[in-house]
Amino acid sequence: MDQCAGVLSVTVEEYVPDAEEAVGHSYELLRQTNVDFHLDAYQDIAGEKHNVRAAWHLDTHLYANETDHGVHPRFHFQVGGERLDAIDADIRGILMPEAPRLACAPFDGILAVDFVLAHYCGDQWSLLKDLMPSYLRLRKSPIQRYWLPYFRTLADGIGNLDAVPGGGDAHALLPNIFCGE
Repeated sequence: MDQCAGVLSVTVEEYVPDAEEAVGHSYELLRQTNVDFHLDAYQDIAGEKHNVRAAWHLDTHLYANETDHGVHPRFHFQVGGERLDAIDADIRGILMPEAPRLACAPFDGILAVDFVLAHYCGDQWSLLKDLMPSYLRLRKSPIQRYWLPYFRTLADGIGNLDAVPGGGDAHALLPNIFCGE
């Protein structure tokens, strides 16, 4: 990795708050967030250097939460993307470093299958949820069993940073939640 060169770009645009007390209120004021990172290196194959690139981005989708291709969360992380387009014709491989490791809500079997369907089979996923009420009921219990306590733990940790040193249980879920004194 010490032979790599990286570029990080961060852009944050907020809506103008409508009242003074709304300044810095929350993600609701975020109009657009773009975090774009790419890392370039080369691979030597038989004495010839070939470019390799790692690329990921965290960005904002301002419109509908679903597309024909699957879900498109408002704030989402994606590996690859446009940063690979510029070198597609010349690229010999994609560099896949171990980082980043972004937090993800826990899955059971039902939530894992739902995740794959939502992201890779968008049309079929939309049909399931629109035409089969039993599919939505099937997801309800795991969402409440896994996601409700997960997000509650994160929210409680963030909400009580002054009262709970180090973020409490939330720190175990997301080590970035940590405040010193």
